[in-house]
Amino acid sequence: MQIKDRVAKETTALIDEDYGFRFWVWFPCTTVAELEEWWNKLGTVNAYFLNAQWLPGEVFEVNRNDWHEFKRDFSNVYTVLLHNDADSYLETPSGLRLNHAGKRDEY
Repeated sequence: MQIKDRVAKETTALIDEDYGFRFWVWFPCTTVAELEEWWNKLGTVNAYFLNAQWLPGEVFEVNRNDWHEFKRDFSNVYTVLLHNDADSYLETPSGLRLNHAGKRDEY
């Protein structure tokens, strides 16, 4: 199955790593409620920064254009800014930004 087909059917998060350094499509292989709960309990993002492929589930690196196409064409996707504990977030399809448990106010 192609990534685009999976984005249409599965819980999906589009990851912007380090403000455009790399782009990923993440299939956490969970329900949306489980994804939000996992993120809310996450103590730190440090293990995944520059290592997004270690996130639970399946993660695929994609080019910038494909990432933006998925974001434009699919209303069911989550978005992740993956950087450090001060500014990383999970954004729901409706635009609500969720902080992880280890969010800090400074770098």
